[in-house]
Amino acid sequence: MPEKKPFITLEQAQEIIADVPTPFHLYDEKGIRANARLVNKAFAWNKGFKEYFAVKATPNPYLLRILKEEGCGVDCSSYTELLLSEACGFSGSDIMFSSNETPVQDMKKAYDLGAYINLDDLTHVDFLKNVAGIPETICCRFNPGGTFDLGNGIMDNPGDSKYGMSEEQMTEAYTRLMALGAKNFGIHAFLASNTVTDDYYPELAGILFNLAVRLHQKTGAHIKFINLSGGVGVAYKPEQRSNDILAIGEGVRKKFEEILVPAGMGAAVHRLHMVRRAQRIQLRHDEQLRAGPSGLDIRVEAGDIPRLDERVARLFKHVLHIRSRLPLAEARLRVPPDIVLRREDLLAVLVNECLIELGLHGVTSS
Repeated sequence: MPEKKPFITLEQAQEIIADVPTPFHLYDEKGIRANARLVNKAFAWNKGFKEYFAVKATPNPYLLRILKEEGCGVDCSSYTELLLSEACGFSGSDIMFSSNETPVQDMKKAYDLGAYINLDDLTHVDFLKNVAGIPETICCRFNPGGTFDLGNGIMDNPGDSKYGMSEEQMTEAYTRLMALGAKNFGIHAFLASNTVTDDYYPELAGILFNLAVRLHQKTGAHIKFINLSGGVGVAYKPEQRSNDILAIGEGVRKKFEEILVPAGMGAAVHRLHMVRRAQRIQLRHDEQLRAGPSGLDIRVEAGDIPRLDERVARLFKHVLHIRSRLPLAEARLRVPPDIVLRREDLLAVLVNECLIELGLHGVTSS
């Protein structure tokens, strides 16, 4: 059984007690900074990542300033927490405001600070509009209902919680908020608390990433961020294993690539263009081609894709297609099927798992 060890020695404790009466809390600044850096390292693959520390967990201004120096934001749930965060230098998107039964002054303060406001209930749309206004960026809390099961037992019962919106309510909220001027949206969910498992966050990410795709398809809303809430637990007992934050980050990354990237919602993909000269084309509907205008299928085998990054390469389909909108005569392509062209005859640009539509000009057979 592993042994839990304090981060100070008996001698150090006795030296502190000589000046500071007990009881008191003692924080390990070096360890706190190391943990914050490890969390940021685990999610460094996502350039927009930010850790939001729950102020209610430890409303200590010294700790908040340390975490601010490490690039963290704060999660607030009350007026007092907003004031404390403001005093520590937090503002704007560095603050996530999530509350229940929110008083008017709390909501107005969050709005004035420019915080990301997380609406807990559909009725809060009108409440926020009436007491402060609708910001350009707004978040809604999701509750899937039922039970949350990781396969090794029930973690929690979201269906018993009064907090959060159903998918139908989220859809309605997004639609109404867009009509009121909101342009960017966030999704938040809290399905379990302080879990001692590496599986919670990847599982939660899968649920929310799929929800983001559906909400975007239903409403056209721009999903700017997804807040994975719940808290990474610690080894509360000697026999328990601590969470592996690097494994958690990798698990979330895999869900990101499996779900959001193919849907065209992965921010990294929009910054990626892979260019490859196609060496072979295959014409289809030969009779239509002889008759006049037609489309072309350009096929690029996976082996033709430069192996820039294994994580990127595995996102692309084995066979990719492009369809020309130009008439056959304009493309000047009068060749039988399966003709081999010169490499300089055709360019294919690979974006978001597909080849974008390009005009074919001056294409000739070799």
